[in-house]
Amino acid sequence: MQKEAGIFHGFERFDEFVMRNIGVEIFAESILIKYPGTVPNLPISNHLSIPEILSISLEQSENGNQLSQGYCKRKKQWNSINTTRNIFRSEQWARIFERIGDEYSLFLLEHTCIIQKIGENMVLLCGDINSIPEKRKEQRYVQREQLFRGRPSSLHISVDEALQAIMNDVEISRDNSSILAEKIKKMVRKYQELPLKAIFKSFIIEKPFDSASQHADDDGKRSSKTNSGASIIEDQINPQTIADFLFLISKKFLRPILSLKSFKTLKGKLVLLLKRNAFETLNSEDLSNRFKMSNFKFFNHCKNLSNSTRIQVLKNLMLFLFNSVFLKIVGYFFYSTTTSSTKLKIYYFTRISWNGRTDKFIREYLKEFECCEKTGNFATLRCIPKEDGFRIITNCSRLTSYGTKNHLKQTKQSTKSKLSIEKLSSRYRDLGEILKDESTASTSKCRKRIAHRIVPNSQAFPRFNSNSINSQISSIVPIIRKIASDANGFSLLCHFDVGKRLFPFLKFRSNRMILVKVDLSKCFDNIPHPSLMSFISNMLRKDEYYFREFGVIRENKLGNKVEIKYLKHSPDVLYPMNMVEAQPEGLNYLRQDGMCILKENRTKVISKTDVLKRSLVLLKAPPFFIKIDTTWAPGEYPRAVRFRPYCAPYTFQS
Repeated sequence: MQKEAGIFHGFERFDEFVMRNIGVEIFAESILIKYPGTVPNLPISNHLSIPEILSISLEQSENGNQLSQGYCKRKKQWNSINTTRNIFRSEQWARIFERIGDEYSLFLLEHTCIIQKIGENMVLLCGDINSIPEKRKEQRYVQREQLFRGRPSSLHISVDEALQAIMNDVEISRDNSSILAEKIKKMVRKYQELPLKAIFKSFIIEKPFDSASQHADDDGKRSSKTNSGASIIEDQINPQTIADFLFLISKKFLRPILSLKSFKTLKGKLVLLLKRNAFETLNSEDLSNRFKMSNFKFFNHCKNLSNSTRIQVLKNLMLFLFNSVFLKIVGYFFYSTTTSSTKLKIYYFTRISWNGRTDKFIREYLKEFECCEKTGNFATLRCIPKEDGFRIITNCSRLTSYGTKNHLKQTKQSTKSKLSIEKLSSRYRDLGEILKDESTASTSKCRKRIAHRIVPNSQAFPRFNSNSINSQISSIVPIIRKIASDANGFSLLCHFDVGKRLFPFLKFRSNRMILVKVDLSKCFDNIPHPSLMSFISNMLRKDEYYFREFGVIRENKLGNKVEIKYLKHSPDVLYPMNMVEAQPEGLNYLRQDGMCILKENRTKVISKTDVLKRSLVLLKAPPFFIKIDTTWAPGEYPRAVRFRPYCAPYTFQS
């Protein structure tokens, strides 16, 4: 029953419980019991029969007790469809009631939770069914997502946590279990005695942020470095160095259970843990292979232990070490992230270096903004490394309030009480009345287009209870988006406009033009078009550029959907494109419907000025566009403009 006791948290064997609390030795291997309290001292006497014990316990037990479910009292007799009464009348329970006495029998039936294994099923005999937790899901993989979470509050591990994780779902004898438990306790005790911070400072030579961010020039003066991508990537820690750091720690507390050859295998697993990409992980099979049981000192002095049991214990041990020890150490001392250009490779930085650089960058970034209104809610900023610094992102769907946790709960409750459904719905009605009462031409057009979006009050706030900063305006977002789009004209284009505005315009044009998608540094929505055209014209000084992929906007065969077809090429092969002729050299692609995309004899020759005037004005986009991943003129790399792929192909983004 060791396996079942591990599945049902808080339960123990019935015979061990009776021996420890009552002092009576019985044999009940297939019975589990759960009672978190203290058992009182009661006399042991036998004056009641089993039906009398069951009848008294039925009258005195609580409503949630499984023993009283399905019973009804008719006159002086209890009648029921509950089958537990027949189980308690068995010979095994008759001997148990006789050994522990009437008082203890009534106490156990009324106040404890008892489960018995009958055949292949676990039957609840007495107690509350809600007190039994659900079966824990078996974790058979390394949780590498811990690398991208916040810093762990503590590196402490408890003996109970280790025993529960390693001995979970394992059938093992009592003698072998005690031997393994003693080795686990010794391992945890050695780990708790380690000075992890001192080991980290002595092993990882870390430069202070001031010395890393400043350097001396030829005149001896101190000048500040720019937050370039090169300087940021230079601060990264090699995964091999972190693996050596974890291996050094493992040798100090895993000596009682691993041999020299096992340590070499463990080091290879640590390197795999840190060098795999952001979406890969290790399962229990990857962790347990290449370990030889003969070199595994953890099972020394264990007798009659099958090979399958050894493998199961080994898998549980390695999963516990990687999830609860190694990943916590990495998250505590290092910051793990991906970059804006490489989504798969993980970069590791020390916490001091990362926090110093990001704090300085955020302070300089926030100087460009002005405080308009103070609020008690805020969203945490996150920095992602890129080529010339950081990209700042935030998740506005996560609501956070200032103060402690109690203050956070009070703030949420007060916010919900103040901003009630009635008040919000009244605001929504006021907005609808304003839209209906306005008589201006622009608002009249807007009212006609968004009249179908005004819904009853019961449907006005479907996301009111969601934990979002934008939940209070979620129902009127389509209205606000439409008003903002009409106010800004053609400066704002989203993916909805591809089918609504862009494709109908391109559908009836015969000439072919090229739209080059550009990513400008610190570029916002409302851009003066003359300044933008002048900037791009000065940037495109060369006639020949290179691209790696392009796409075409087209309708599907039914004509009810607009799709973008991307044609990608090998990243090692670059195709030249002549801006004067607007024609890639050496390409001859055909659409699926048979129409030619790019062909030497059919591509219309347009000038560079025509490209700037007609292609980069957003509404006058071509029927196909060039999606440039890496673009440069021969012998020159454009520093002011970077070309990046985006999902929304017609927006200038920062």
